[in-house]
Amino acid sequence: MAGAGDEDDLTSYGRLVGQRLRLVRQQNRLTLQEVEQLTGGEFKGSVLGAYERGERIISVLRLKRLAESYGVPIDYLLPQTGQPLSVINLTDRGEPARTGDRRRAAREAIQRPFGSGRWPRRCSRR
Repeated sequence: MAGAGDEDDLTSYGRLVGQRLRLVRQQNRLTLQEVEQLTGGEFKGSVLGAYERGERIISVLRLKRLAESYGVPIDYLLPQTGQPLSVINLTDRGEPARTGDRRRAAREAIQRPFGSGRWPRRCSRR
């Protein structure tokens, strides 16, 4: 059975994940609303903000999809415990980084017609 210490650890780790999410989003120069548009509404700005503040814990599958939308490996979004938060080097991804490329690609994706997003819309509710 999980104790209170386990819950505190999960909460503090969730906060660290949120800090990484915010850092990568900001380094991509995207607003919460731009991410919402980029993902075709899969990630609402208010929910993404709650993840970034550590108020909600993101699932592994959603974290993976968010990493894909940011164009980073999922481990870039996972903090290494015991190390201070610093700038994440987004240029070590095997592709040349040019100023504005990521933001331009995000803006172009936002301007796609409705229904042409990267992920199919799925609803598990009946």
